[in-house]
Amino acid sequence: MIKKHRILLARLLFMGDLAVVFCSWVLAYFLRFYIDLIPAPKGIYSFSYHMSLAIVILTLWGMALQLSGLYKFRRLTSRSKTFKKILNASLMGTLAFIVSTYLFQEYRFSRGVVGYFFATSFLLLLSFRFWVREIIFYLRKRGYNLRYAIIVGEGDLAQTTASQIDKRSETGVKILGFVSPDPQYQKNPRTIGALQDLPALIKEKGADQVIIALDSKVYAHMDRVLQQLRYETIDIKIVPDFYKYASLNYDVEELGGLPFITLNDTPLDGWNTLLKRSLDIVLGTLFFIGSIPLGVGVACFIKIFSPGPVFYKQERMGLDGKKFKLYKFRTMKMDAEKESGAIWAAPDDPRRTRLGKFLRSSSMDEIPQFLNVIKGDMSLVGPRPERPVFVDRFKTHYPNYMLRHKVKAGLTGWAQVNGWRGNTSLDKRIEYDLYYIKHWSALFDLKIIWLTFWKGIFHKNAY
Repeated sequence: MIKKHRILLARLLFMGDLAVVFCSWVLAYFLRFYIDLIPAPKGIYSFSYHMSLAIVILTLWGMALQLSGLYKFRRLTSRSKTFKKILNASLMGTLAFIVSTYLFQEYRFSRGVVGYFFATSFLLLLSFRFWVREIIFYLRKRGYNLRYAIIVGEGDLAQTTASQIDKRSETGVKILGFVSPDPQYQKNPRTIGALQDLPALIKEKGADQVIIALDSKVYAHMDRVLQQLRYETIDIKIVPDFYKYASLNYDVEELGGLPFITLNDTPLDGWNTLLKRSLDIVLGTLFFIGSIPLGVGVACFIKIFSPGPVFYKQERMGLDGKKFKLYKFRTMKMDAEKESGAIWAAPDDPRRTRLGKFLRSSSMDEIPQFLNVIKGDMSLVGPRPERPVFVDRFKTHYPNYMLRHKVKAGLTGWAQVNGWRGNTSLDKRIEYDLYYIKHWSALFDLKIIWLTFWKGIFHKNAY
């Protein structure tokens, strides 16, 4: 019965999605030729010709929607995954249409129409899907479309799993109780039986699925659990006890039917990498051009008040532990580390020039790093890069320190705009850097850039 409902819902959603795509194609025509935002120098082709291409659009988009996995229902799927699937379908469908019209010369279309179509189809599909999602969530919160689950396990992992599901009432999954692999199961009030009782409990409680959440110390019971379920037809889900080892995100890939779990994965992959790099090039170039007058002034003052070069290059560690040359305006005296070697900056550092103290506290010494951003050594936003000599020291004393190098180093960062800059707690800086990596988005980058101008340029611990 559950499978039949899923098939019916999938068909209804597919028809609804195609209806949205069709409406977007019609809307794109009127936005292009009748709103008059952009002139149409080649004239307006007929609406009937435009509609003759609808069958091509619906065919290509139908395939794109199916390939994007939008009809594989997962109750625990996040909104962000749905967003990515719709974006992928929009890109695939639009690109396939462009390619097909080049292959078949009898088709002629306006590029403006295609641009409007991509935007409207993506936005309308997104709105339609989230509208459907909210209706389903509303029904589930009121007791409809529910699924009932038994959790195998009663340790920390099982309790964490139950807690997360209980908090997400919109998933429509109700936990019936725990089944303990230990016959002495009086440890948890939610435990409803031992492992040998599992088949009977499934029938008695009317369970739709079993969630196996065994702690690693009792993972040897897995074979017994699966033996108990070998004659059952309900869904079986496994929550592996590895999340505690993943300081960042994790991902699951498949090769020849074998699942491969990647620990400490980052969101910066594929399109996200291209998007972040595009932001760095566009905004980095604009900021660099805008900072030229200030940079020229700083360079002149350095030359006037301190003998030696204007710029200073220093080796830092960036993405994947690769070293690069970081550019700065010179703030220290010549041969400042000749006697002391590499040491951490401190208040009233005697190695600084008179101008250097102001340049550091105002972050003006970092203006040349826009060149590092444009070159690709750094990003506008990310963990601040450190010198290899300090990295070698910190990585043995601070857990997860090296995970900061899973992304490009940044000119500014989440730790810096929250006050963890200079000679402050390294533990807190690592915590904020890892939070940034785990929750990266383009909007998060823009927020940090804004906060940097708002409150992060001058800092009492920058010396």
